[in-house]
Amino acid sequence: MNHGILRWYKKLYKGPEASRIKTRFHLRFLSKGKADNLYLITLPNNDKTLLDISPMSYLRQKGMRHYLKSYPLYVVGIAKGRDEAFELVRTIVDEVYSKTQAFDIPAYLDFGKDREVAQ
Repeated sequence: MNHGILRWYKKLYKGPEASRIKTRFHLRFLSKGKADNLYLITLPNNDKTLLDISPMSYLRQKGMRHYLKSYPLYVVGIAKGRDEAFELVRTIVDEVYSKTQAFDIPAYLDFGKDREVAQ
């Protein structure tokens, strides 16, 4: 079983506005303040979607910390604002498909292939 709440992709995708976030520590600092406009792009915990978009405020919900200890989020990107999050997802999916002619994002990124996926 994985330990920890977030797993970070080493070559984190960032939207233009989110590119000012330099490190995970910086992100952690921001998340303690007003992070309502920050979104994480994560690998899904199911086999029906390509990527998930989660607002940072989602992580603050009661019970999420306990849930994420068992099922951590595999973060591949960060965006500032909902529109930037959607655009970043499109960019990632386009890149994966153009390079592989498939939509297996975890295989392309070589990240998160060991995560538990709900059927």
